[in-house]
Amino acid sequence: MSNNPANYKVVDDDSDDDDAFINFTVPAIIKLKGESNLAEWKEAVRCCFSLYRLTKFIDHTAVHPGPEAPRKKRLRFERNASIADTIIRASVEPVMDVMTSYGWKDGRDDAQGLYDTVIKAWPKPTALEVPLVFKDTWLAVLANVT
Repeated sequence: MSNNPANYKVVDDDSDDDDAFINFTVPAIIKLKGESNLAEWKEAVRCCFSLYRLTKFIDHTAVHPGPEAPRKKRLRFERNASIADTIIRASVEPVMDVMTSYGWKDGRDDAQGLYDTVIKAWPKPTALEVPLVFKDTWLAVLANVT
């Protein structure tokens, strides 16, 4: 067995001792290059997070269960948050310098913070930012971009 945490699989035996993580492979998604593949990257992230039921970690709906919740529920939430963070970090590694310049601080933010920083770094252009020559074409494109 590899000692690489990215290759460990979470085995849930329904006991309260969820500290034994083995054989989990973090899914790889395309690397973000910048604006050139932003739409493709966003779709890959959304598909991956939906498949692994992690969407709440990038759509502002994740709520930590809190100290009063059962230990197992807290550990599951923290494990899933860590997986979400790992997926996002790996995919934006080529543009991490841009993320840092837009205010993302390693070690403080989570998957949601990093995802939001990507969106802040490369927002969709508005009609006012597009040259008038291309206005009709860009308005059609913008209507189809999520």
